[in-house]
Amino acid sequence: VVDTNISQITAFDCGRLAQNLRLAATQRGLGTVPQVFSESDELRDFLSLPAGKEILIGIALGHPAETNDDRIEGERKKEVLASMGRRGLEELIHWERY
Repeated sequence: VVDTNISQITAFDCGRLAQNLRLAATQRGLGTVPQVFSESDELRDFLSLPAGKEILIGIALGHPAETNDDRIEGERKKEVLASMGRRGLEELIHWERY
């Protein structure tokens, strides 16, 4: 929870904190998922946040499933993600040339 009028430096520091927390969790065998919240008004009400405060980032933390299954609810993961508009890494990563 941060002030709504945080500086860019503070936001950057929060990102570094999240990164280090995720690295430390991974080192201990835990999985993490960073989250942003699109329904911020509902979250504000749910958490009873005072005026002038907001959630900058959330991090889900837990033990990962012990499976290497390439499926989401029975469907191939790559196909499910593509149907949601997610592009493959081969479209996003360029080696030495764009």
